[in-house]
Amino acid sequence: MLQQLVSFGPVTYIGILGPRKKTDRLLDDLQKAGSNLSEAESERLHGPVGLNIGAETAEEIAVAIMAELLAVKHQSKAGFLRDLNGPIHNRKSIAASTL
Repeated sequence: MLQQLVSFGPVTYIGILGPRKKTDRLLDDLQKAGSNLSEAESERLHGPVGLNIGAETAEEIAVAIMAELLAVKHQSKAGFLRDLNGPIHNRKSIAASTL
């Protein structure tokens, strides 16, 4: 199932909910079945899913997942805004998205 999903096409984000051991087990099962993910396919796989924001509740985990989805969509490394050395927004990408 995972191999079919990864091979599906231009999907840029595949998240696996649960602990890292679950992701490792899925990848191990895939390898035992004789199928390995390419480096490009592995890059699209996010497991465990979400950003590390200390989420505990279902609602907080949902926020962590949405934050990771946005970071992947915008090809951004997530982090604290206070640690940025420069503008928060890329004005060129904002202008292009309003066309």
